[in-house]
Amino acid sequence: MSGTGSRLIGGIYGDTQPSTADDGSISGVYTMPDQYYMTQEGGWELQTGHTATGGAINDYSTPTGDSYRAHIFTAPGTFQISSLSATFPAVMDVLIVGGGGGGGGAAYNSAHGGGGGGAGGALVLPDAPAPTNAITVTIGKGGAGANVSSPATGTEGGDSTFGTGPQFNAPPSGQTSYGGGGGGTRHPTSPAVQTGESGGSGGGGTTDGPGGAGYNYPGPAQQGYPGGGTSPTSYGAGGGGAGSAGSNTPGSAGGAGGDGIGNVYAYGPTNPVIYAAGGGGGGASANAGGAGGSSGVGGIGGQGQALAGGDGKRSTGSGGGGGGGDDNPYDNRGGFGADGIIVVRYKIGASEINATTGQKASGGDIVFSPTETIHVFNSNGTFTNTSGSPLTVSYIAVGGGGGGGVWASGGGGA
Repeated sequence: MSGTGSRLIGGIYGDTQPSTADDGSISGVYTMPDQYYMTQEGGWELQTGHTATGGAINDYSTPTGDSYRAHIFTAPGTFQISSLSATFPAVMDVLIVGGGGGGGGAAYNSAHGGGGGGAGGALVLPDAPAPTNAITVTIGKGGAGANVSSPATGTEGGDSTFGTGPQFNAPPSGQTSYGGGGGGTRHPTSPAVQTGESGGSGGGGTTDGPGGAGYNYPGPAQQGYPGGGTSPTSYGAGGGGAGSAGSNTPGSAGGAGGDGIGNVYAYGPTNPVIYAAGGGGGGASANAGGAGGSSGVGGIGGQGQALAGGDGKRSTGSGGGGGGGDDNPYDNRGGFGADGIIVVRYKIGASEINATTGQKASGGDIVFSPTETIHVFNSNGTFTNTSGSPLTVSYIAVGGGGGGGVWASGGGGA
């Protein structure tokens, strides 16, 4: 009895439940012959997903009734499926984001802003084949912002890799997302560093320097977009993102970083996360830097008069902002790119939600110790008790540190 229909017992109608469903929200009543038949056929069959280990685990249900388990890697590790599901296909969804590039700096005693760092490349692999061998996970580090005491662009972000060819062969183009390109830096004696570096997404240029290229752009296998160029101005251009190119400078402020992409693999469709946004270009003199891509997921460009570029949002693979230019003798560094991330998810049965983790609440980045569930908030969010019963919690809250001074000044307080 695998279909659905109406059954009558004692004058009460109800919808029958398919033998392969385990969704407790679907009720049903069955006649004695129905129950006898189901017993003879082996009873009710519960849906179960793959059994796997690795990363921080988050279970969730979607509004359409599907249930998923996500493995979230923000540090190197190993993902391994020990047994495949008997009721769901042998596939998984994979998101791979490289580390963001560092922003370019503003040269000593120069009013020219640095280019924004490019975002790490992004690969989204739905319905990828699910092997049972161990898969090595490498997470790309975010690139450092340029400090122009020696001429250099922002540092390129590191590559994020999900296995090697023999471990994991997934379409369309492989399993490595490349780090974002560093932003260009204005330097009177080294004009070559004014060009943004190429990478997963390209870094923004500065002072006649073009933006760097995005990997495989343009085309169906591209991982990101190019960084913006500057034309003959003193402002930095925006770094490219996985969703759009970095903006050229408008001539009155730094160029905006390119937008990232939204993805639901980690926390479900009600809590999407934006990854791989470009950093904004640095401003010149007293003028503003460019906005970080996707409303500040990428680092904001530093305002002129000695403001450093902002850092990309943690564990999103976003680029750092370019440093702000100033005529006074300051070295205004670019912002740091954010580390990359890898997320793997697959379907599970509704009865398995939080069965292995004991998770009783939602909100923030969730990790598990042997005895506790830990919710980490690095931005605004909501902690919600989903257990239906009171919870006893421990928490720690830390305020933001104070900014340091400029040019031989003291450091900021914690």
